Amino acid sequence: MRGFKRHDSRLWPVLAMLLAAALLPTACVLWFMGEAMRNERLASRQKLLEAYRAPLERVRARLDAHWDQRAGELPAYDPTRDPTAVFAGLIASGHVDSAVLLDPAGAVRYPECIVAIGEEAAAGFEWRAAEVLEFQARDFVGAAELYREAARTARDPALAVRARIACARCLARLGSLSEALDLLQQVVTERAYQNIRDTNGRLVVADAALLLLQFLDPAADRYQQVAHMLALLATDYRHGLLPAAQRRAIMEQLAPIVGAGAFPTLAAERLAAQYAETEPASPPVPGRLTRAPVAGCWQLASSDGTLVALYRESRITSELSAIVQSEAISGATVRLLQPDQRGPEPFLALAASEAMPGWQLALDLTGPDPFADQARRRTALYLWTGLAVALLTAMLTMLVGRHVGRQVRLTRLRNDLIATVSHELKTPLASIRALVDTLLDTDARDPRQTREYLQLVARENLRLSRLIDNFLAFSRMERNKHTFAFAGTPPAEVVSAAVDAAGKRFHSPGCHLEVKVAPGLPPVVADRDALVTVLLNLLDNAWKYTGDDKRITLSACAADGHVRFEVRDNGIGLSRRAMRRVFDRFYQVDQSLSRKAGGCGLGLSIVQFIVEAHGGAVSVESQPGKGSAFTVSLLAEPGEN
Repeated sequence: MRGFKRHDSRLWPVLAMLLAAALLPTACVLWFMGEAMRNERLASRQKLLEAYRAPLERVRARLDAHWDQRAGELPAYDPTRDPTAVFAGLIASGHVDSAVLLDPAGAVRYPECIVAIGEEAAAGFEWRAAEVLEFQARDFVGAAELYREAARTARDPALAVRARIACARCLARLGSLSEALDLLQQVVTERAYQNIRDTNGRLVVADAALLLLQFLDPAADRYQQVAHMLALLATDYRHGLLPAAQRRAIMEQLAPIVGAGAFPTLAAERLAAQYAETEPASPPVPGRLTRAPVAGCWQLASSDGTLVALYRESRITSELSAIVQSEAISGATVRLLQPDQRGPEPFLALAASEAMPGWQLALDLTGPDPFADQARRRTALYLWTGLAVALLTAMLTMLVGRHVGRQVRLTRLRNDLIATVSHELKTPLASIRALVDTLLDTDARDPRQTREYLQLVARENLRLSRLIDNFLAFSRMERNKHTFAFAGTPPAEVVSAAVDAAGKRFHSPGCHLEVKVAPGLPPVVADRDALVTVLLNLLDNAWKYTGDDKRITLSACAADGHVRFEVRDNGIGLSRRAMRRVFDRFYQVDQSLSRKAGGCGLGLSIVQFIVEAHGGAVSVESQPGKGSAFTVSLLAEPGEN
């Protein structure tokens, strides 16, 4: 057995090399297959990117052209042109939502920022005293008198007009509404007062008209006339009579009266005023669309930076979406992403335009990938090729492994057979030689002793013959040369022949063999001598593996169309592990016991071979220390009960 272990240990490097020769190519094939599949997917994605990049480039070109046109529509600085008219022209064109005009130094030209200067800085004593009486003492009579005096003595026409308006205000509070209206009407209609402005740059006539509206009945014709006059004045951008702040104030007060539609520039004025009141962190970059300091608003500066066009975000979104959607892309949609806008990861993204820093064109797939089918076919080809190569490698490895395993088994069986034959034949031959030498050396011829020695020689010779028969049967089994002569065989004859062949040892003291054969058993189609060998080997196995008090039972019965032969003993029994291996060739439960009782471990394997060749089955039931029961089940001959 130590020789077998040394042979197995020498075999392990060969098996390890064989396994490595199979696993390494398979792993390489699988790796290359994975790389090929990944590269195919990347190639398909790259083709798709190239296919969709061209329409996105066309969209980007349209956006560039759009903003080039918008920047070209913004006029450059012209000191000869009235900024009010320039503002009105831009709003009327509809290209911008609002605009702020600057001078080359960056100061706001429109809507102009006016630094208020109170009248008290230029007024005399009467004016300041009148304000105290009106606003603090609430003495409207005294205030009206002082305002009249200030209007009469004022050298500045603007201050004189403002004094008349203040006097009319005090008269209205005193209840002298008619006198107040006449005074205001005089200011509004007198030509000498039409272009007079106060110290804040506001048109005095406009303020008088606004105050006049407060005192007139809205249903009166005079009210409508004054309102119409103010509306015309507020919408007149050609002459620049009104400062932006006063124009916006008039529009906001008249909008509820004449309707917001009468002032199409009001929203633009408001937006421009909000922008002018803020202080941007940095001046806008010419020709670049950037966020304005006003919430929800974008700005675009002219090439010289003297005009800032303002666009509401809704307008930007609408115009740009129309440009983006003008390019029909099959199987995809295009989104326009603002700077820092978060959204789902697009399939392809490009910078929207040089004029729109931070904006992106995002393309999302909506239909099937046109290159997916080709990629799937090539991926499937790679996959099946890799699997085929791996399977072929595995099959070749299995074939080589089976061949190597078969050679190993043949070598092991050959070694086991040589060792077993050498060991098992040596014992009976040595016994026979010793008995014969004893007979030859003994001078006294005692017939009884001689007969006893000859009986021992005959028993050893029978044992030797049985071993040789087992070896020959094993050799035929291995070469698949064993033939059987099948014929209808009565089970009782097989049992009787096996008991006779077992010999007198089953009738010796300490051994009790009980034979039970049920009457009327149907015959079985079998080789009679082979079945006798089966039962004889089972009886021999039972005899060897029982103790001094041997109780062995051989029985035969019929059940479910089968004939069952059973050999039961009271021997050492088998463990579960031994029961699984007891029919293996050369397997012996107890090496020391086997050496004592003889045998080579082939008997039960021969039993299994013969029974399976007859289409039957052999089984064992056993427990350690409680004996064993071997059962052979063969199909009964058809037509027999």
